[in-house]
Amino acid sequence: MSHPPTALITGATGSIGPTLAAHLRAAGYAVRTLSRHTPPPGLLPPDVPHFPGDVTDPAALAPALAGADVVFHLAALLHVETPAPELATEYERVNVIGTRTVAEAAARAGARRLVLFSTVKVYGEVSGPEPVTEATPPRPTSAYGRSKLAGEAAALGAAGIETVVLRLSAVYGPGLRGSWGRMTRAIRRGWFVPIGRLDNRRCLTHVADVARAALFAAESPGLAGGVYNLVGHEGATLRAILEAMYAAAGRPLPPLRFPAWAALSGAWLGERLLGQRFPLKVDAVRHLVEDEVYSGAALRALGFTPAVSLAEGWRGVMEAGQPAPARRER
Repeated sequence: MSHPPTALITGATGSIGPTLAAHLRAAGYAVRTLSRHTPPPGLLPPDVPHFPGDVTDPAALAPALAGADVVFHLAALLHVETPAPELATEYERVNVIGTRTVAEAAARAGARRLVLFSTVKVYGEVSGPEPVTEATPPRPTSAYGRSKLAGEAAALGAAGIETVVLRLSAVYGPGLRGSWGRMTRAIRRGWFVPIGRLDNRRCLTHVADVARAALFAAESPGLAGGVYNLVGHEGATLRAILEAMYAAAGRPLPPLRFPAWAALSGAWLGERLLGQRFPLKVDAVRHLVEDEVYSGAALRALGFTPAVSLAEGWRGVMEAGQPAPARRER
């Protein structure tokens, strides 16, 4: 009698891990997790074994990896706006050394494939209508982006295991964090006023499509050794995104627009007067009103197809209600 394939998810207590675990179980995998934090009750199915440990510790990784066929490496120190200088060392420890340690330990344990979750932040500051492809030279501008790019190299350089790197565009879904989460809460409460002309283009990926892509990366022979952008909604206008968000909240898109120059000026002044306490950040406004387009064509050409529409995705977000407190580590 054959046994189901076994998958280890590192960092499963973060935003993507629970959806990925559910998707893998539905596909017939035996799932286990490893993270420094014990999963809160109800976050994961009760029969999913959890191994406590740090990804930089080979001794902690060994029992979690024993018998694993595929490793999904989510554990990372995530992007932090205006990080403190001392975080640079932690980015190196977790995102580079930790990734190398996981890849090498997985190879020693006999795992077939490692799926590494990276980020489009490795490309650096992107603005303009032309989609960024995998051929675009990475030029990370943040400690997070630099550490994730170095982590990619560490994983791809590990001998004895097949590695697939997925560079995620902005991820959204129930319980997820970041600027889109803040905007969701503001729309739900009737506090948000659209900024700019709304014709700029953005890229988003629903968390369920992230899970689908991860399974596709684990099982497709032709992807081994490759690096792929993961983009669910490629180049949707901000208007289309906001219309889906407002419709999911049961509200019409307001006709009022706040000029981009006024929002940028207000954010600049507020940051200088109140510092980090001011809720409207210059970078957040700039990112909202500019084009930021990534191409997911390479992964689609190999057979992956995103399945969640903007309307369906944002409806699920709004129905889920208030997200839980943010975690820095996946």
